[in-house]
Formats: sequence, structure tokens, C-alpha cells
Amino acid sequence: MDAYQAESSANMKAILANRTSGCMLDNVIVKRNGKCHDSITGSLLTICRNALSLTERIAYTDAVLCLKSKDPLTPPSVSPGTLSRFDDFQATHVNQSSWVHWSVYFLPWHRYLMHSYQTALRDECGYTGSHPYWDWSLNGGNISAQAMFSGAVGSLGSNGLAVPHGPVTLTIPSSPPRFAQVPAGTGGGCITNGPFIPLSSTIPSVSREDFRPTNLMANSQYANVTSTIASANLDTFMVGMNGLHGNGHTSIGGLQGDLFTSNGDPVFYLHHAQVDRVWSIWQGLDFENRKNQVTGTLTLMNTPPSELGTIDTVMDLGFNGGSKTAGDLASTIDGDMCYIYG
Repeated sequence: MDAYQAESSANMKAILANRTSGCMLDNVIVKRNGKCHDSITGSLLTICRNALSLTERIAYTDAVLCLKSKDPLTPPSVSPGTLSRFDDFQATHVNQSSWVHWSVYFLPWHRYLMHSYQTALRDECGYTGSHPYWDWSLNGGNISAQAMFSGAVGSLGSNGLAVPHGPVTLTIPSSPPRFAQVPAGTGGGCITNGPFIPLSSTIPSVSREDFRPTNLMANSQYANVTSTIASANLDTFMVGMNGLHGNGHTSIGGLQGDLFTSNGDPVFYLHHAQVDRVWSIWQGLDFENRKNQVTGTLTLMNTPPSELGTIDTVMDLGFNGGSKTAGDLASTIDGDMCYIYG
């Protein structure tokens, strides 16, 4: 994966070096060697690894708490349980989850969601740091060994209290519905530490976690991520990505096992920053040929059967953002976005 990351980054920098306006080499935000720029200027967005300093991690969680304290944009008639700006993003995810997964929407729509969320942290809460991503392949699957999940000051919290419980059944809202069973994790009880306790939202929010490190070790190791990035086309890439994406959610457990409400847990955004990173690395390996590739139909798992999506397929974020096409969201160095992974 590291070699692909380096090649992808070099390719993107070469493209930027030839530009004289817009997103260029001298203003693009780059993640380098696990260290991030300290600030964001204008519309630039920093994306970087989860190895942030304690001060940076606290600044990040403080910004999330700030979003939780601000009045929502979503009216009660649309989502009566939405009480804050943070909840706005969850309401959008709830309202659109039945078609933005296992479809053409998945990658570009979630990139748009991430960008809008991170922009809100910056513009509405004065956040000037970098947005962390959760590298699934680190620490041999030991989730609690990563600083953001340790339960210590500056983390998002830790595993839930260990309570006896059985397997968990997940529901996939295809037509007809499908069901998947995942084994019991190592927690399952309430989270007792971290900055997001107590809760304030009436939409399902983070209160329990059920870490499954064995699941993570088996399915999201360095080799799994690398083989996904090595895919020759987007169809093949998505086979690997669907596994990595789903495994990240179920490895954390708790709210991450709910397709609709999962982004009520701030862990969601670290997970999806990594999803975006892996897609971005794959794109950068052959950017001109890959940036406008899309795959999938307009319906979840193509149920009911629907037409294939295109680069002109339109998507939106409800009260969090206007309409954009898949093409508008295909590149991290064009339009509203200006970032690459170093």
C-alpha cells in the first residue's frame, strides 16, 4: 500500500505542477509522513492519518462538540429528532441510505458528505487542524491501541463495557431485505469515557461500542487494502472496497452496525476518511483514465433493477449541500476540493 500511496501522490503532484490557477502544487493540502499542516486556508481541506498529537486530537473533538452545540438546519418536519448541526449530517444519511450504498452513489456521495462535514467543522466551529482517518491496517487489528480509540483524553472514547451477548443481526434494506449475522464483540455495553458522553440527540447516537478486533485482523489487513488498490478497474476495486467498508463498521460495532444511523457516531467520519483515501490512491495511479470512472446502478444492490449510473448522475446532501453530479465529486483537486494524500 505504501508504494501505491507514493506513486499516486507523485502522479497527482505532477498534474498540479503544470497548473497556473485553481488547485495547484503550491496551495494543495498534502498529507506527508503522518504529519499534517497546522492550518487550513480558504477552501483547502486537510486529510491526514490518525497519528495526531494530543493537542490536535483534542482540537478535533472540541470542533465536533461545537457542531453538536449548534442549532440544526434540518426542520422538524423533515427530521423531528435532529437537534444540532452534527445531527443534520446524520439526518441526511438516514434519509438517503436506502440508495447511497451498494450503488453508483456510494463513493462520490460519501466523499461529498465528508467534504461538507469537514467544511462545517472549519467554517462553523473554527477548526484549523487536520481531519484524521482511521487506517484499518495499523496495530494488527488492535483497535484500542490507536490513540483515537484508547479511551484516554483526546480520544473519541473506547470500547463499550464488556457484557455477555450473542451474535448481532444486521439488516440490509435491499428488496427483499437481506440479513447478515456478525459474532459478538468484546464490548457491547455502554461507553463510559470520551468527550461525547452524555448524549444529546434523540436520533440514535453513539452510546455503545462492541469492538471486534479479530474481525478486523482477518479482513482489513495491509494485504487486503493493498490488493484492493491494485485493482485494474473500478468494478474490481468495489468488490474489495465493499468488504473493507463493511468490515470497518462491524469491527467497531454499536451504532456502526446500523446502515442508516451509523454517522451518529463520530467514528464514522474517521472510517469514511479512510474509504476516501483508498479510493483517492487508486484514482491517482492513473488519474486521467480513472477520475471519471463510475460503477453501479441507481438502486441499492440493483434491487429493484435499475439503469446504470453515469458521471452525470445527480446527488445532493439535503440541507447540508446542493446538487452535484458524480463528475463534480470525482476529483479531490478540482471544483470545491483541493487535497491529495502524500
